[in-house]
Amino acid sequence: MRPGIRPLIEGDLAWLLWAANVSDGHPVLRMYALRWAAELFCNQVYMQTDFRIEADNLRRFRANFRGEGEVIRFPKPLHASSDLLVLSHEEGQELSRIFREADNAGASSSCCSAEARAEALHRHLGISKEMGGAIATESIAVYMRMLFKDNFVHGDLHPGNILLRVRKPDGAAAGGASAAEDGLRGRLPAPLRCIADAILPPDPGFDLVLLDAGLAVPLPSEKVEMLRSTTTAILYADYDKAARLAFSMSPDTTCCEDPQQFQRELADIFKASRQVVWDQGFLQLSDAGLMCLDLVRRHHVHLDATFSWAILALLSVEGAGRQLDPSVDATGAATRYLISVRNLIQECQGGSWISTKEMVTQLVFDKLGLDFWAFRNWRLAKWNEERHIKAV
Repeated sequence: MRPGIRPLIEGDLAWLLWAANVSDGHPVLRMYALRWAAELFCNQVYMQTDFRIEADNLRRFRANFRGEGEVIRFPKPLHASSDLLVLSHEEGQELSRIFREADNAGASSSCCSAEARAEALHRHLGISKEMGGAIATESIAVYMRMLFKDNFVHGDLHPGNILLRVRKPDGAAAGGASAAEDGLRGRLPAPLRCIADAILPPDPGFDLVLLDAGLAVPLPSEKVEMLRSTTTAILYADYDKAARLAFSMSPDTTCCEDPQQFQRELADIFKASRQVVWDQGFLQLSDAGLMCLDLVRRHHVHLDATFSWAILALLSVEGAGRQLDPSVDATGAATRYLISVRNLIQECQGGSWISTKEMVTQLVFDKLGLDFWAFRNWRLAKWNEERHIKAV
């Protein structure tokens, strides 16, 4: 840590807390829960001035992601004190740098389709389309695992904090397995291939190294359960249910004059944000955030800050993954943590027909060894094509 930086940070945080206390006295600003957000932010920032906390977070993440065939890696703390942190050296390229270099080479999303941009990224990295899809899926699945399995989430998971390390051993195919083994596995029927993958998982040929773990957020189980239901609703396009759940999580709705209208408008924001992800491969969080803030101001509803952060972070992570594979879907990556018979029963009890129908279909497809998301993407593409024909 740079000498003298801690007093500067303490001074800045003191001014921020003073401003938050002032805002708490204003009726409109109070709805944004700025004081609560400022206190949480200051606490998290100040924790990052003690490198022993980051070392503890890294040890916990490394323990959570320890396992055979695991592609998610974290640097190893070698020495930690309050002012000094020494970590293992990790090879790889930042995803943000990869995206930027591909844009400079002419793969900008503003001048070509999402598919063409993904192909340019694959060429830039020297990887196959299949590996690009696997990287996209894992970049989303890691967030889902932290949220719904470990209840301990990296608080700054953006492309600049993710290193991609592609391994290309001699005699290996693009995915990391030998060409002969890969060909044999590929000729197996889908159900047998699923069994073979479960017994002997293929080497994906890459690692994702997550950096800057100074900001990590533990989540209480009741919040995680509510987020699970809301995330399932958003990813299965049940935006009305997601809005109802968000409204129910609000710490204060007593001043809202039209709860139904608020929920309809929030559902439209969720829908529009996800459509932007599908169309452009990324989400401008500032746009979605400003729309939510305007909605909160007009309807006098307090939104739960943890809920808002988790949902927008999910959309951001999905958008980053879709740059490498436009067909990747966050729900497919979250299958291990969201789709289960237990969760299906909960969806049935909650009266959500859309989520229940989609979850039943996916469970059946998975048992048969079929690709539910290939079917779902085909169905969505066909629906979009029919909608376009009707519009013309």
